[in-house]
Amino acid sequence: MSEAVEKEEPRKTRDAPFLSRQEAGWLVAVLTGWVALFQFFGNSTFGYVDTPSLFQWLSNAYDHADGDQIGYLVPFAIGGILWMKREELAAVPRKPWWPGVILVLGCLLTHVVGFVIQQPRVSVVALALGIFCITGVVLGWRWMKATLFPMVLMAFCVPLGQMGDALTFPLRMVVTTLAVGFSKTILGLDVLRNGSMIFNAAGSYQYDVAPACSGIRSLTALACLITVFAFIRFHSAWRRGVLIALVVPLAVLGNTARIIAVIVTGEMAGQQAGAAIEQKLGFITFLVALGGVLLAGRWLEKGDMPRIGELPGPVSHDPVAVGNPRWRAVACVGLVMVAAVFLANWSRFQVLGKPGVRVVKEPVYSALTGKTNVPEREVAGTNSVFLPAVLPGIVSTVIDLHPSVWKTLPGDTTYGQRLYRMESGLPVQTTVVLMGSDRTSIHKPEFCLAGQGFTILEAKVIGIPISAPVEYVLPAMHMKVRSERRNAAGEVETVEGVYLFWFVADGKIAAKHSTRMAWMAKDLLTKGTLQRWAYVSCFAVCPPGRTEEVTQQITRLVQRAVPRFQTTPVEGAAFEVEPVGNR
Repeated sequence: MSEAVEKEEPRKTRDAPFLSRQEAGWLVAVLTGWVALFQFFGNSTFGYVDTPSLFQWLSNAYDHADGDQIGYLVPFAIGGILWMKREELAAVPRKPWWPGVILVLGCLLTHVVGFVIQQPRVSVVALALGIFCITGVVLGWRWMKATLFPMVLMAFCVPLGQMGDALTFPLRMVVTTLAVGFSKTILGLDVLRNGSMIFNAAGSYQYDVAPACSGIRSLTALACLITVFAFIRFHSAWRRGVLIALVVPLAVLGNTARIIAVIVTGEMAGQQAGAAIEQKLGFITFLVALGGVLLAGRWLEKGDMPRIGELPGPVSHDPVAVGNPRWRAVACVGLVMVAAVFLANWSRFQVLGKPGVRVVKEPVYSALTGKTNVPEREVAGTNSVFLPAVLPGIVSTVIDLHPSVWKTLPGDTTYGQRLYRMESGLPVQTTVVLMGSDRTSIHKPEFCLAGQGFTILEAKVIGIPISAPVEYVLPAMHMKVRSERRNAAGEVETVEGVYLFWFVADGKIAAKHSTRMAWMAKDLLTKGTLQRWAYVSCFAVCPPGRTEEVTQQITRLVQRAVPRFQTTPVEGAAFEVEPVGNR
């Protein structure tokens, strides 16, 4: 009897096909139709980028926000990770999956909603989810499960834009507070903070921890990198979760270290030296964060499962593809064609609503901002929102628009701005911003106030009785704010202020930004009408303890001015007003 030694068959992980020709062919066919839909019927906004392509809209969004540019790299990262997992994926049982067609339909409906309400980000989510669901239609649910990561990285393709500034604003305030607190208590420096502004008592330097230079805007890229590292490095969910949860604390720590370096440099070498550090040491955020992640990774790696490329045991080489995805793929292409026809016809019926304020053919001029010897003022707009020059007991002067305002907002935005002087001498700046065909003309005011150094102490919706043209209660957001600033003598003093605002469109008045957005989406979905909302604000600064008196004076101004410039409501016509109550 021969003694044959049974040898283990060597693993041939390189021999298994990634996808069969049939699978690859149908997958490419459906994805081509899907991409074409978003190329020709992907974007319905009229401002910033006049293009129907969602991809061109994405490119413009990435180019105008440093933190969003990681979106360019995400598809390559996904492709690279799929290639790394190709041996594992080749062994996944694959079978065409009819329920995937329903998921694709859901993604199409999501895109239709985003298209109709002019929210391209909703369409970006639909685009990414649709790609994932199409792979499920052709290759099956097991494939979707096996590729959940890296497909989850497509979330980083959604540009945050100014929403990113809003989301990270609290972090900027935390970084500023920590950096100033450390410099004062530990280093003994006489440094002050006013909102996001940092300056010393001597006035030799002043820095604004703005979104563009705070380093917090790199949070998206940092989160993406750490997410990739966590999923590649670890198998267990809790270890991945711990690493990902460290993104925000490490970003704050890194940025705090950088701002402290700016403060110390400013104290030692002055304004320009500190500014150079601020601009050139942005990489500190990544160094601190990545260093912290590597240390945490070393601590967490004990007892974890094998990583990608280290899977034990032989890989099956039996055929794993079962069934022909033809009819499922054809169904998806048919749904895409139906959506394209609908979107092509929908855009013809969408109309602009009437403004809720008076618009006159009077130009708005740009502020000179320190320029001299200018023969004539630059025109910021040929039309303007009418604001009465004189009211009973109140006089006013026109305020020219700062270039940073009208050169940043969409070109079809209309403005009106006056400085009213009350009977008591109190100056009240009143501004109206009327959107055209682009809803991004109007932003949430809370973050602008805080970025200018004002802390919001109280915010609530109040009602202001208006007597003409009909009697009604105007809902307005009332904010009590406070700031510390230097007076003419160079001394730091505390001032308070009242900021009052509301939104008005044809037949609608709202106090909250969320209410305005909800009503706008409802009108677009149910009527096909994009309402031209106007944002009306009144702002006055006063000594501490006098905000109640200032509120009363602004209320009198509103009661006298609103019937003169606001066309909503109209006598005898129905109108909708947001209920008055606390925020």
